[in-house]
Amino acid sequence: RYGKDKTFVVPILSNCALAGLVPWSDVPPLPFEAAWLPQELYRWARMPVVSYAIPALVAIGQARFHFAPPRNPLLRVLRRRGRGPTLRVLRNMQPASGGYLEATPLTSFVLMSLAAVGNGHLPVARDCLRFLLDSRLPDGSWPIDTNLATWLTSLSIQAVARRWGTCTLPSVAGGQTPDATGDATEDGAEAAAARLSAENSAVGSPAAATVASPTSPVAEPLVTAQTVRWLLSCQHRRRHPFTGANPGGWGWTDLSGAVPDADDTPAALLALHAIDWRPAELQRLEQQALDAVCQGLAWLLRLQNRDGGWPTFCRGWGTLPFDRSGTDLTAHVLRAFAAWLPQLDRVRAAAGRTVPQASQLQAASRRGLAYLGRTQQPDGSWLPLWFGNQDRPAEDNPAYGTGKVLLAYGALGLQNCRPAQRGMDYLRENQNKDGGWGGGPSVRYPGLLGKPPLASGDFSSTIEETAVAVEGLCSCSVQPRADATIMQALDWLAQAVHSGNLRCSWPIGFYFAKLWYHERLYPAIFSLSAFGAALHPVRPNISR
Repeated sequence: RYGKDKTFVVPILSNCALAGLVPWSDVPPLPFEAAWLPQELYRWARMPVVSYAIPALVAIGQARFHFAPPRNPLLRVLRRRGRGPTLRVLRNMQPASGGYLEATPLTSFVLMSLAAVGNGHLPVARDCLRFLLDSRLPDGSWPIDTNLATWLTSLSIQAVARRWGTCTLPSVAGGQTPDATGDATEDGAEAAAARLSAENSAVGSPAAATVASPTSPVAEPLVTAQTVRWLLSCQHRRRHPFTGANPGGWGWTDLSGAVPDADDTPAALLALHAIDWRPAELQRLEQQALDAVCQGLAWLLRLQNRDGGWPTFCRGWGTLPFDRSGTDLTAHVLRAFAAWLPQLDRVRAAAGRTVPQASQLQAASRRGLAYLGRTQQPDGSWLPLWFGNQDRPAEDNPAYGTGKVLLAYGALGLQNCRPAQRGMDYLRENQNKDGGWGGGPSVRYPGLLGKPPLASGDFSSTIEETAVAVEGLCSCSVQPRADATIMQALDWLAQAVHSGNLRCSWPIGFYFAKLWYHERLYPAIFSLSAFGAALHPVRPNISR
């Protein structure tokens, strides 16, 4: 399943060895002493684990060495000398919360390995234990990761702006939003928006939209200054001890274990671009936000790989799949560049620091587009790095990947180019019978209003995959409402929303090494973005 990637193979086997199920000789040794190298040399050391698994390399590598040392006495001495220094590396990488990447699996593997070799008393082990105790849920279970608050906040802001064209609603009598026609698509957007607000308060992150109530003639701002301040506070302002990343990026959460990456950073940049800065409380934050944008753009420029794509965390770690460039990441970065390129003069005036030049963003975008052209599949689809479909034999997700890449082509005004047209053709040719995309035999929604039960052998699409595909098609369509494929999908999506299925999230997300997760806010956020894209198609505003 994992090929030559030992990021999860060795921890799983070491867990079995600790339980006495397999001998330690069956556990592949990990070169823990490689962590003794300066951090900037890690990518040249050809590590057998991904860039974000150095804590596992150290802790499990030392456990394997302890229980099954090499026969060569000189090698034993040399490796023994590396234990102390690499334990210090392990401690220096540990965030204040105690949890590496805020991740229960990774932190647990580190803790059990330290305890097994008699290092359970060390501060690094005690803090791992504290994290595990603190992150236990009320029902006694543990999440894969503590939360995705920053990621969800950025996506929520974008979804709200996508639907209403701004993050501030105008004052309209009776609480009616502009162009409320009452058709199924519009109603679906309203239902998604209402559920988005309710769900957001439940997860405890401050990102949110507040819409006008039917009894209120004036709508409040959809994104508050508190939300903007919170999002800005999530930006990493110093060199990161875990990956050595330079300042300027955003991670997936506001918690200390987050690491800046090439998905959350463009998401935050797009969210900041979507905000209406005219309200007085937001005007006071605009200069700080533009300074953050400056740093974020520069951070992304430095991260681009030689192949033109963007990796998740670290440039140049291209040996293992989850360290390579990703089509979904690259498309996200291109959208952020496209959004801010026309406003670089404004950013420069406010930031008071060196701002990336337009020529730099344009050159990086051209390289990114070339990468997307090379990685397009023969059938016209693109495969994402961090999302999949459990019902597909290869567990990939071309509907999600293609939808996300089409968003980039649309943002760049390239909807008529050959790769974009092939991507649109792929989605049209692979639309499910019910009008949506993705899904499979494992997907069973409680029911769709007005839809007959599924026939034997048929299966349901998912809200998440359908919404992403629709948004991508709308971004590249001249007249979305005249497109039969889009309208059929919107009809299915509206019915799914009206039937109360926003609470039914499906595991389309990859955590590290294909550890699956579902996110309960994805259906609301993705569907709101899709309805907004159909109602308010976005036209590109950049010059290439």
